[in-house]
Amino acid sequence: MHDRLRMFQALQCFWINLYKLSRSVESKKRVLEDVVMV
Repeated sequence: MHDRLRMFQALQCFWINLYKLSRSVESKKRVLEDVVMV
């Protein structure tokens, strides 16, 4: 039971990091697009 909880927490942490990474990539793309437009 405890192992399952730890596994769930690890998975949750992984998804949060993935989400943050994708958000930062999107913001960088947006900045790049703004630079290209100018």
